[in-house]
Amino acid sequence: MTEIELNALVEKFPCVLKKAQNAGLVDVRKYELISKFGEATLYRGIKRQKGMAASPLFNSDFASQAELAHHIEQEKKAIARSMKYNVPDDLKIQMDLFNNTQMYNNFDPKKLGEYSCSFSDSYEKLESLFAKPNKGRFIAKGIVKETDGLLSRTDGTPGHIHGFLFESANLKDSFEVLYDNP
Repeated sequence: MTEIELNALVEKFPCVLKKAQNAGLVDVRKYELISKFGEATLYRGIKRQKGMAASPLFNSDFASQAELAHHIEQEKKAIARSMKYNVPDDLKIQMDLFNNTQMYNNFDPKKLGEYSCSFSDSYEKLESLFAKPNKGRFIAKGIVKETDGLLSRTDGTPGHIHGFLFESANLKDSFEVLYDNP
């Protein structure tokens, strides 16, 4: 991939990743990015508040940790100025779920993986972590197309796939929640 091609792709990323890339905080070239994959069937762990159903899916279900951390920080700034930070209810739920985890406490804006949407290429690999509807965890299966973003297997556990999604990606319509084995 040429520098010009890479820069054109970076322009398609959400502002959080675009800003981090342009500021030199992260460098997407450190991961072996796959831009030509047609489409891939992948699995995504979906989180909800305990007792809440997973359907329907929302775009916020595919937000990266960096995007959630950005919104949490923006909300804190708004509260400090006695203002309300307006976001859709589904995004607010994801922010609250992330804010109350060790992952948020350990969030590192210099780690490229924090800017990706985590997927798995196997239902079984996620099952032990997410197939717990009574704890607000579900597994969704769907199609990611190369027009949705870039994929990478770099710097992850076997079966883990980083999805560097474009701002225009709308995966909620191409994924469905599985309640039984696929």
